[in-house]
Amino acid sequence: MAYKTEKKEDIVTQEFKEIKFDEYMDVTRIKVDQIDKIISKFDMVKLKVNGRLGCACICLSCGCDYKVRRMLISAGLSFGFQQVSIIDRKTAEYLNAISQSRLRINNEDFIWVFNTLGNWCSIWQKCDDKAKYIDDVNGDTLRNDLAKIIKKHKLNEASNIVYYEKHIPTFMRDFLPDVEFSEYLHQGHKDGALIKARMMGGEKEFASFEVNTRLASVVNVCVKGKEILTCGSSHQYDS
Repeated sequence: MAYKTEKKEDIVTQEFKEIKFDEYMDVTRIKVDQIDKIISKFDMVKLKVNGRLGCACICLSCGCDYKVRRMLISAGLSFGFQQVSIIDRKTAEYLNAISQSRLRINNEDFIWVFNTLGNWCSIWQKCDDKAKYIDDVNGDTLRNDLAKIIKKHKLNEASNIVYYEKHIPTFMRDFLPDVEFSEYLHQGHKDGALIKARMMGGEKEFASFEVNTRLASVVNVCVKGKEILTCGSSHQYDS
């Protein structure tokens, strides 16, 4: 969970304070008291800042019930955050990886995020200036399944960028004619969530990072009679 709080110093300049929480809970079987525990973080944020609240981003698993997401979004907006967004863990990892690299990602490029620690690899493609999720691969079977995956998604028809931890998967050069590698450090989901919060705040540094999350289902949120609609992917939530 991450928050980007906004404090107005005067009419022209603004100071931003970043607040991150890194606490794991099983959100696929989340209970009422756990929801309250997440919402209690909003109070902690308010105690840390002396100004109006900015943007909040919460990272959940893809299996989290849409009712839980709707409840958390409503609570954040009612609390005073200007925008509230929910992303999944692999989207957070994607944002974390690309934020540590100077490589330029162009439209039609395929992006691989190879998480050695978790032993998985997610594949994305940038289209119309926004990355979308393509597929997931188990790290143990990646080498054996690579040719099949490339054929299935026609990955050899565009440039590929592979973000990896610690050990560079050089064997991918044998399958992909146009591939670049970039090492990144897994820093926890809170860092990816913070990047999303900063994107929501309009920071130009992250203008090219737009991405659809892997969350499913449509969420309808009403706050003070105003309906907010999201597909769990590219939308933000305004109060």
